[in-house]
Amino acid sequence: METINQKQWNFLEKTEKNNSLVSVYLFCGPSKIGKNTMAFDFVRKINNLEEKTNIEDGANPDVIVVAPKTEEKAKKKRKKDISIEQVKEAIKSVGYYPYKAKYKVLIIKEADRMTASAANSLLKIMEEPTSDTIIILVSDNDLRLLSTIRSRCQIIRFGLASKAVISKQLQYENVEFEEEELEEVVEFSQGKIVKAREFLTNPDKLKLTKDNLKNFRSALKKGVLEGFMLSDELANDKEQLRESLEEITWYLRELIKKQIDIGADMRVANKISLIIEKLIKLRKELLTSNVNQRLQLENFFVQL
Repeated sequence: METINQKQWNFLEKTEKNNSLVSVYLFCGPSKIGKNTMAFDFVRKINNLEEKTNIEDGANPDVIVVAPKTEEKAKKKRKKDISIEQVKEAIKSVGYYPYKAKYKVLIIKEADRMTASAANSLLKIMEEPTSDTIIILVSDNDLRLLSTIRSRCQIIRFGLASKAVISKQLQYENVEFEEEELEEVVEFSQGKIVKAREFLTNPDKLKLTKDNLKNFRSALKKGVLEGFMLSDELANDKEQLRESLEEITWYLRELIKKQIDIGADMRVANKISLIIEKLIKLRKELLTSNVNQRLQLENFFVQL
C-alpha cells in the first residue's frame, strides 16, 4: 500500500483484521488527495482481490459505483447532481447476494452531490444494512451531507500531504521524470497526490495551472478589465473554475507564508488575507447556488 494516507490505511486494515468492519464509511477531505484510490484499495482488501483487479469502472458485479454525470450545454461543461434514479438503481444492485466476493460494496463518489431525494433514499438502506453489504461514501465536503447520513457513518478524514511525502510517493511509484520536473510538480500539487500524478502524466494540465496563476497575478496588477477577461475565460467550465479558485487560494496562502518568512510589511500579508476571504466566499457562492458565474467573478474583481 502506498505511503500517502498511511494512517488511514493502517486503521482500515486493523478493522478488517479484527473483524470489526462497519456497514457504512465516509471518506472525506480535500479533493484529489487519494480518497477514491483508498476506497477501491480497501474493497480489494476486504474482498481478497488481486491488487491490480479492475473494479473502478463499475463492471464488477460485486462493486457498484455511483458518481455525478457530466453534461455539456452551450460549450459549457457541468456535473449534474446524483439523482434518486441513480441511487435507487444502485440500491437494487446491492440488494442481491454477492456474486463471488465476500461483500457487496456500494461506492458513491462525490456523495455530497446527491439530491435531497437521493440522499433520503440511501438513508433507508443505511438504517437496515445487511451483513454482507458495505457502503463507502466519498466526499470533498461532508458538511453538505445530511446530518442523519453522517451520524450513521464511520468517518475517515483525509488531509493534504507534505511535499516530502508526495515526492517520496512518486519515486515509490517509479514514475519517470527529471528531478527538476519533479520539484515543479510537487510545488504546484498543493499537497494533493492525485493532482501531482495528473501533472506528470499531462504536462498541459500543469501549464494550465501556471497560466491561471499568472493571469490572476496580472489581473491583480492591471485592474478590473484584466479581471473581466479572466472571468470570461474561467466561467466556461464550473469544475475547472472550482479547481482554479482552489489553486489561486493556495497560491495566495503560500505568498503570505513567504511574506512572513522574509519579515515583510504585515500590511501586505493582511491585504492578501482579505483577498483570500473574498475568494472563499466567492467559491462558496458559486458552488452552492445557481448564480451567474461570470458576473460573480467580475464582481469579485470590482471589489478588489
